Formats: sequence, C-alpha cells, structure tokens
Amino acid sequence: MKLTSLTNASLINLQTTYKSRDDAIRALADQLEQQGKLHNKDEYLKAVFLREEEGPTALGEGLAVPHGKTDA
Repeated sequence: MKLTSLTNASLINLQTTYKSRDDAIRALADQLEQQGKLHNKDEYLKAVFLREEEGPTALGEGLAVPHGKTDA
C-alpha cells in the first residue's frame, strides 16, 4: 500500500491547537472518516490509543504522527 493513497494535503493540520492529545487524535480520526479513509472509526481509534500506550508518537516541536495497526 502506498502512503499517498492514505493521505493528502487536506489531512495535514498546521497552526492548530487542541485541548489534549486525545482531542487531537479524535479530531484527526474525524477528518480521516470525512475523507472516506476509514471504514470503522472506533476500531481505528482503539488501535491508535493502544499504540500511544506503548509510547507517544509525538516527534517534538508540536509535530506528531498518531497511528496504529488495523484494517479500519
């Protein structure tokens, strides 16, 4: 699978502030769902939050790449 098939410029958020990490992840999941990239948002969120428990996906300087392993 090509990464370009999963994302596009409209899914990149710059200069955005969220109240919490979880709020940011949920907002991003909403965007993915609206773009038709998810077929099960709840399953996707479960996988992302499970991955976050292993260690944060934040890269620093306000940059993060939340992700998880799922077919959702």
